[in-house]
Amino acid sequence: MTQAGSRVGTEGAGSASESGANLFVLLLTMINLFTAVSVVNTLSMATAGRRREFALLRLAGAQSAQVLRMPAWEAVLPARSHC
Repeated sequence: MTQAGSRVGTEGAGSASESGANLFVLLLTMINLFTAVSVVNTLSMATAGRRREFALLRLAGAQSAQVLRMPAWEAVLPARSHC
């Protein structure tokens, strides 16, 4: 009986730690999703606010690829400098 009782106690402790680990993974996933949505929203709002600037660059003779690379580099460089 002692062994059966100890098994039951061990199983209960294992499932509690698994439940805690699952909760941690769920919370971490939610935080990462929220952060990703925030970053995408910030970059899209910054780009939408600069449409006139991009149009002016095109009128000044910049190629379409150059105009597209500029905001991409502006998003990548600050992210890399903080690592």
